[in-house]
Amino acid sequence: MRGRRFTKQRQTAAFLVLALLAPTGTHAQVYIPPPDDLIEPQPALPPATDPGVPPPAPPPPSAPASMTWDEAKAQARELGSSVRGANQGITDAPGAAGQIPGYQANYPGLT
Repeated sequence: MRGRRFTKQRQTAAFLVLALLAPTGTHAQVYIPPPDDLIEPQPALPPATDPGVPPPAPPPPSAPASMTWDEAKAQARELGSSVRGANQGITDAPGAAGQIPGYQANYPGLT
């Protein structure tokens, strides 16, 4: 039993020495040389020029007078009704997107 233990100790020591000597992937250095030639020739850049400062712009116009809540509500209603009126019947036009084949407004479709 004594001889067997001695060989296991030797084996463990040999593995330990190999593990310490063998470089791992994280410690090994990889040399990447710089490129020798460019893939395509680079054109010369134009000389840098100072764009300068643009002339000052005129001041923005003053904001129109604000409207009251009732005026805003009335304007929103008017705009909404005009948009609804303009879009009324778009899907009823022949060949329009969103039509359901065989659909009848007054009769439930067969399922």
